[in-house]
Amino acid sequence: MTPPFLSIVVPIYQVEQYLRQCVDSILSQTFSDFELILVDDGSPDTCPKICDEYVERDTRVSVIHTSNKGSLKARATGIRRAKGQYVGFVDSDDWISPSMYERLIRVAIDTGADCVIGNGLRIPEKGKPRDFANQAPCGYYDKKDLFELLYPQMLGNKDLYGNRRIQPSLCLKIFRRELIENAHEAMQDSIVLGEDMACTYTSILQANSIYIMDKSFKEYYYRYNSQSITWRYKQNLLTQSMDLCRFLKNNPVGLTIPEYQRDIDYEICFFAIQAYYNIYLTSNSLLKAEKLAQLEELVTTTQIYDAMDKIDWKTLKFPNTIILRILASRNVKRISRMGSFLSAFRPLILQITKRIL
Repeated sequence: MTPPFLSIVVPIYQVEQYLRQCVDSILSQTFSDFELILVDDGSPDTCPKICDEYVERDTRVSVIHTSNKGSLKARATGIRRAKGQYVGFVDSDDWISPSMYERLIRVAIDTGADCVIGNGLRIPEKGKPRDFANQAPCGYYDKKDLFELLYPQMLGNKDLYGNRRIQPSLCLKIFRRELIENAHEAMQDSIVLGEDMACTYTSILQANSIYIMDKSFKEYYYRYNSQSITWRYKQNLLTQSMDLCRFLKNNPVGLTIPEYQRDIDYEICFFAIQAYYNIYLTSNSLLKAEKLAQLEELVTTTQIYDAMDKIDWKTLKFPNTIILRILASRNVKRISRMGSFLSAFRPLILQITKRIL
């Protein structure tokens, strides 16, 4: 049997209300030479049964039932099963337009690019859709262009709001299979948080060529529901985010690019702010002593303060400048008082965050 041109991997966990819309949107693609690999990550709801139903209905669909190990492991399982020349990903609570993969594949065939990068839309429960787009210039980049034009500006999160010039989401892209296999292999078990960032930027740094679609391409629909924008407490966020930044910073190609190294310093500061918010702006049951212990860990993380010394503070925007200045003091009591103040205004801050993001 001839292998399909494209393998589409969908990791699945506890999304029974959205899964059919996701899978139907994939099976409705105008490009049909693909296999769809559903990876049931030990979902405790009816998702396993729904997956089995689609296997019976369409020969392009296969399912892998596993115990719950998280989306990174689920994607890795799907990649190992993949037979296509290219691999794409869709999150199981999102959906795509009928022409998405036809347009991406056409570019891949015409240019031979190792990775084709598209854009999407954030679809909120209420209100208008918002762009989920890359800011880097569209077009074809060979290896020379990548080093001279893209790698130095690939991140660009200089206002510390997470608005990167290449969106880290794996789902907006297709990758040559060998490229994504190598990227996942490089990650191994070292990444727990930010696997999209780790895998996307590792792949781009390893690629010989990429193509960025223009902003008229908005064919991936990211479900931006209330859970997406509510701050949820994440245990070990500081340690895991610093592990992610260390992994990105030590990339062999990235080590040769000063601008990329500088941008990782901005990412370190970004995650330091997120770790602070994680203590005071999430719904959590932490005792005061536990919060203070986490602040002690934050102010003794030298990785953060080394990065603070290297960034240009003029690029930061309010309120991140204020928060970072407070963290820079390393005064735990002062930082704690500000955290308590922020907690009192949590609903207002969350509303502001919705509008920014």
